[in-house]
Amino acid sequence: MGGYWEFPGGKLEAGESPEQALVRELEEELGIVAVPGELLQTAEHEFPDRLITIYFFLVEEWQNAPYGREGQPSRWVKQTALIAEEFPPVNRGIVALLTE
Repeated sequence: MGGYWEFPGGKLEAGESPEQALVRELEEELGIVAVPGELLQTAEHEFPDRLITIYFFLVEEWQNAPYGREGQPSRWVKQTALIAEEFPPVNRGIVALLTE
């Protein structure tokens, strides 16, 4: 969804658990080796051609310094400074949870 900030992550590969996908995607996108933390929330979003489930994990431990490995812009923001409208609609519930 162009023009919105998004949390790192992506699609599950065949036979992959959400935790395994999280570790793989964070390494691919940010160059970090993450320790999967608590599953905070799941959200479903229906598109005209598919239904997706998003798993939101809290990651508090990792190795390496994160950077945009795919050339994407990134930024560190305090949880309380997140702005829900800057994220795709399906992510706004997790932003609300993080800013409480």
